[in-house]
Amino acid sequence: MHAKLDSFLALAEPWASRYAPALAPALVAELNEDLSIGAPLERLRIRNPS
Repeated sequence: MHAKLDSFLALAEPWASRYAPALAPALVAELNEDLSIGAPLERLRIRNPS
C-alpha cells in the first residue's frame, strides 16, 4: 500500500503543477503530510493472547 501512495504522490505533483502551478508545492506537501506518505511504516505489535 505504501508503494501505491508513493506513486499517487508522484502523479499528484505534475497534475497539480499543470492545473494550479502556484499551489502545487503546498498541495503535494499537504498530501504527503496528511497521508503520511513519506513517513516510515510502523510495525504493528500484536500481543500474545496467552
